[in-house]
Amino acid sequence: MKRLWILYKTEMKLALREFSGILFGIMLPVGIILIMGTIFGEKTVEGQTYTQLQRAIGGVITVGLCATGLWGCL
Repeated sequence: MKRLWILYKTEMKLALREFSGILFGIMLPVGIILIMGTIFGEKTVEGQTYTQLQRAIGGVITVGLCATGLWGCL
């Protein structure tokens, strides 16, 4: 467990040094969700029971996860 904690601390230090990973992986998706929430609000998709925001949030979360997980590969 101690090794895992050391690895976690090291990875967090590296993530904080490279701010672009945090920006594109966390802040940008949250900002997009907030913007889409203000634009679409509670508008439902035609013929469906879910809202426009509920339809788009899965894609935004997926892009955020990919940006965070794959940022070190670039």
